[in-house]
Formats: sequence, structure tokens, C-alpha cells
Amino acid sequence: MTLYVKSHFFDFFSRGLVPLQQYWPIRDDTKCPSLKFAVEWGNSHPDKVEVIRKAAVQFIQEDLKMDYVYDYMFHLLNEYAKLLKFKPGDPEGAVELCPERMACPETGKWREFMEESLVTSPSNSIPCTLPPAYDATEMQEFLESKANATRQVEMWEKEYWDHINLQLVQGPWPSRFGLVSSQSQHFLAALLSDEEFINNFSSESSRRLANRYRLLTNELIRAGVFFLESNAGLFFWMDLRPLLMEQTFDAELELWRVIVDDVKLNVSPGSSFHGLEPGWFRVCFANMDDETVYVALERIRAFVQTQKTVQPRSFSRTTYEENITCTPSTTYEENITCTPSEKMILEIISYFFTIISII
Repeated sequence: MTLYVKSHFFDFFSRGLVPLQQYWPIRDDTKCPSLKFAVEWGNSHPDKVEVIRKAAVQFIQEDLKMDYVYDYMFHLLNEYAKLLKFKPGDPEGAVELCPERMACPETGKWREFMEESLVTSPSNSIPCTLPPAYDATEMQEFLESKANATRQVEMWEKEYWDHINLQLVQGPWPSRFGLVSSQSQHFLAALLSDEEFINNFSSESSRRLANRYRLLTNELIRAGVFFLESNAGLFFWMDLRPLLMEQTFDAELELWRVIVDDVKLNVSPGSSFHGLEPGWFRVCFANMDDETVYVALERIRAFVQTQKTVQPRSFSRTTYEENITCTPSTTYEENITCTPSEKMILEIISYFFTIISII
């Protein structure tokens, strides 16, 4: 497939080419992403690529012959010559030179007779006969069709990169933007070696997480928002199924965009964690101060109250709980069956994941 970066100038060689027929247009301002998308599209549409390739070859072989190039150049020079005010003539004392030496020295009737007998061209028509030019309407339609094809490619390209960016935001590994530095590893190793600090940290962390969890869930109950009860960890699942326009994951993403763009809260849709049912959102509550918590709660409460479809109702937990094989602790403060160092590692790793934040 022919890839072509559109020129800023009008040239003879490309003015007759049509995007998506003889070539694939490449944006001049974003060449690398445009080339990347062209390759992806070509790999996904090999049959269409072959059609474009053959059309480009045919155009070069048939429409860009040197005879046409010479005719066009001759025509162009003639048209430019019409703009000149200077009218050339024979200079005084000039000697005429021509390949027919027998006719050049003659004058009068002999010259006329000899010129009439000369073979001036092997063709019955005058040289450089070009096809008729487009009229204004035809030219406008042709240029508009080329512009529409280019806009179509740009729209496909935008949709492709929007999809890629959305996958990066909602991908299964949102924390893998870079490796942990040697300095950070050294710091964590020293931190984990302090057993007294780890014991105090685990106890205090459990107490604070329990208080924060109770604060959030109590306010959600008052707002009429249901959730799955949790007894450990940094997040819980909030049930926003009543707010979905339809029970699909596409509707879940639409609701998520409203929450992010309009409500200014960043909660994670369940589909980004391979959830089994649309409408569940992960609410992380550990990495924010108390003031931020109250602002977030106020925004959630105001948003839910504006949604007329919200009706308090019961829901089934079998979807999420039927396959659970582990037995969690009954409270945040209870000791879990692992060493203090292991508890600290798990908590530190958890903090690296995306936490709810106010935008």
C-alpha cells in the first residue's frame, strides 16, 4: 500500500491521486502515530490494501507517462507565456537557423513552396493536445471527494488512538508505567527490617482504615447507595446498577465518564477489573485526608439525589461471593495469619494502586 505525506504545494505528480483509492494519507503534523495506525489498518485489511496498491501502480504506469509529463510542461509554459507583456521578434541582423538547410536560404515563392512540402509532424493533430480541463463544478466535486476521504482516515485514526488511550487508563496493569528504582527498593528493605515500626504501623493502619470505612459506608447508607460489605483492604464495591441506562458494560462506562467529568470523582468501573456484572464501582478510601473524604461524600450524595431512577432495593451477592474460597477476618483490627513483615509488604503494595481522588 502506498503511504503518502500530503505536500503543502500543488504538484503535477499527486494532484490526480485520490486517498483510499491510490494511496493512504499520512498526516504531516503527527507522522509517527499516523504511520502506526496505517500499519495497523493495513494488517487488518489485507484485501483492501492490495486493491489500493494495484490502483497506485496502474496510476503511475498509465497516468504518469513521460509523454504526459512533457505535454503538461509544454502546456504550462505556454500558459505562463500568455501572462508576459513582452512580445519577442526577430532581432535586426539575425540569421535564421533550422534543420532544413535547403529552405532556410531561400526567399519569396521558392521559400513558400519548400515550406509547404515539409513534413512538420507525423500526427494528424497538433502536438501537446491535452484533455479538456475540469469545469468549476467538476473540480469542486473532485477536490471535495479527496478531502472527504482524508477526513475519513483522520476520523478512523482518532477513534483508534482514543481506544488505545482508554485501554491504557482501564488496562489490567495500571501501575506498570515503570520499574521501582534501586533507591526505593533500598528504602523499603530498611523499612521492613524495623519490626517495631511495622507492628505499630499495622495496628494503627487497621484502626484508621476501619474508621474511614465506617464513615464512608454510613454516609452511603444515608444517601441510599448500596455496597458490598468489606472487613479488610483499602476499597469496597459500590452498587450503582440503578443508575445505568441499561444493564451493559457500555452503559457502565458511560456512567463512569459522567462521574469523572461532571461529578469530579475518580472511581474505577468494575469492567476494568473483569467484573462479572455491570454497575459495580470500586471505591478506594485510604489515600486521602478527612477533608477530601467529606468533599467526596457530598458530591456522591448530590449526584445520587439528582438521579430520579435511584430506588432503594435489595440485591444478590451470589454473583461475587459464590466462588470465594477464603475466609476473611471479621473486623479490620483482627490479626491475619501472616507475619508482620508480610502484612507490611501487602499494605505497601496496595498503596501503589490507583486510589480514589478528587479531580
